[in-house]
Amino acid sequence: MYRINRLNKIIKVSGFHTLAPCSAISRFNLPAMSPTMTEGTIHKWKKQEGETFSAGDVLLELETDKAQIDVEAPEDGVLAKIILKEGNKAPVNTLIALIAEEGDDLSNIEIPEEEKEAPAAKVEEKEQENKKAPEASKGPAVSPISHHDIDTKQLKKPLSPAVLSLVLKYGIKDVGSIKPSGYGGRILKGDVLAHLGLIAPKPAPQPNFTAAPPRDQIVFAKSLKEEKKEGEKKEDKIPKFISKQIAMDKVQMDVTEFIHMAAERAVKDIEKKELKGIIVKKKTKDEWKVFHLAEPRYDFIMDRYEPRAYTLKVDVMEGKGAKSSKDQEMIDLIGYLGGQEKVKEDKNRVQVKLDGTDAKANEFLDRIEFYVEHPDELVLP
Repeated sequence: MYRINRLNKIIKVSGFHTLAPCSAISRFNLPAMSPTMTEGTIHKWKKQEGETFSAGDVLLELETDKAQIDVEAPEDGVLAKIILKEGNKAPVNTLIALIAEEGDDLSNIEIPEEEKEAPAAKVEEKEQENKKAPEASKGPAVSPISHHDIDTKQLKKPLSPAVLSLVLKYGIKDVGSIKPSGYGGRILKGDVLAHLGLIAPKPAPQPNFTAAPPRDQIVFAKSLKEEKKEGEKKEDKIPKFISKQIAMDKVQMDVTEFIHMAAERAVKDIEKKELKGIIVKKKTKDEWKVFHLAEPRYDFIMDRYEPRAYTLKVDVMEGKGAKSSKDQEMIDLIGYLGGQEKVKEDKNRVQVKLDGTDAKANEFLDRIEFYVEHPDELVLP
């Protein structure tokens, strides 16, 4: 419970007398206990009519939307009459009691006439405002007409259903007097309302005959040639394979067969371990799948790593005086490595391509080039 002394909320009014001479009655209004308080409820009167009290005594308990507060008397006096009973609610500054001085005659105390007349005056003011409000909102007089009464000779465009309904409702026979603002002289709904004085005239926005965006916002399609060029540039920037051109001057056997053997040996050299399964598998005449070299690829669906192989391609570029691979003699590899035959200078070259760009792929091609240049080192285990 809060005990708050509100001295400035008790307003004394002198001049309201009872039959006793020199008696004065003070008005006791509902105090505002906080800046945001607008009304309160009388919870309980601590003093009854005719009881005397001293300054600081609690006169009543007041309930607000936030708390229940004790209201104290600012000075000595007598509670002459209770106006607002317990449990009743009233706005702030409403008369709730009359206070007299000790010794005053309390037998003929009445509520001041101004308090009785004030509510009646407020009710009359509200009634007058309610009468004026409909008159102000009426606007122009409504006198409906038939569509046969409308003179449409001066119209450049036909009336829309919304405009026609307003014209019929307000009885506008001479529609030519309405100033149009629509495209091509069309009368809009806003034009009719402005003609009747219900809204201020407002020009219509400029018509938009296309839904296409401005030219500077249009992204034009590129031709197939441009896309192809851009694709080639991207491929040049990010190579997807590596290649080497290797002279086959010291090789006196079938080129593709030799590359096949060199590839198997190169994989074993790089991995440096005993490999199981297929190492190089023939795909086409000049292409092989090279296993145990590429990093495995993770399969998100199966949640596991899948083995992956590189593709090795060999293009034989025969020079002047060189024989085709079909016409070359098949030389026994053991005898060839033993030095029984001399190396022929055939001026042949091969281009070796691998669809990998990592360190192992580069080392793989370097090893193949080494065995081509040093065929005597190609000793299979």
